[in-house]
Amino acid sequence: MHGEDSIGELLDRYSGMATEGQIRRVMHEEQAPASEQTAASAERAVTSDAKAIADFISSRSASKSTKAAEELKKKIYYADVNDIVYRVFNMTTFRTGDSKEVNMRVVVLGKEGNTLRFVARGSLASYIDAQGIERGDKVLIRKSLINIERSELKSISDTTIVKLGASESTVVQISNIDKEMRNVDILGKVAAIYPIRYISRENGASIATSRITITDSGRSMDASLWGSSAIATAAMNPNDYVKLEFCTVRERYGRLEIYANDLSRVLVTRKLAGKAER
Repeated sequence: MHGEDSIGELLDRYSGMATEGQIRRVMHEEQAPASEQTAASAERAVTSDAKAIADFISSRSASKSTKAAEELKKKIYYADVNDIVYRVFNMTTFRTGDSKEVNMRVVVLGKEGNTLRFVARGSLASYIDAQGIERGDKVLIRKSLINIERSELKSISDTTIVKLGASESTVVQISNIDKEMRNVDILGKVAAIYPIRYISRENGASIATSRITITDSGRSMDASLWGSSAIATAAMNPNDYVKLEFCTVRERYGRLEIYANDLSRVLVTRKLAGKAER
């Protein structure tokens, strides 16, 4: 049973994701008689793949505007999801209401046409790169919070992610790159890193840009990186192995180059050495 002193802790834990009224309501349900507690838990617990959880969210979002339906939407729901990683985005930061910077990363689960966003925050966002979780890997995410309004999952302090199985390689070798390739994964060894620059846009904002040269046993190629992909070069060193996911190959000034931006992902890890040298 939660005491009154724990309400503040729960509000901090679910900051921006649950109101005090919602937390009190869940606390009340946890103290309900066993027969009522089973029903309440069944409503709040979801365990399945990305499509089933997305359907669950849709069913709550589409509920008619009755008092009972509105109460369902306000409940706190958790999910355990077991599915394939469709894509991973670069880690970014956001500023909380008390001016703290928190790491954030979006992972898209499921298959094309049936996907679900999972937003990892804090140390879990870094953990995804540290574990080398890649596009196509099978993962199990436990105790994520369902955000009905945004149709996505969010991590809380108890959320975990486990890699269950490695993906079959979807990597295109640099030696096999051709122009007009889109949404491809390219792996290579870093031969050169150029400084990050910031370019002003017409609206007054600026965007980071950088370049790297990557190579495999048969060929080298430049990569033009923008936004979060450019910022990721700050963590690179020569001879690191880097995987560029969801990038594009284009021809510029008669030469092919790789292009990656905020819709791509840059993964730097020595664990990729074996794949790069095949």
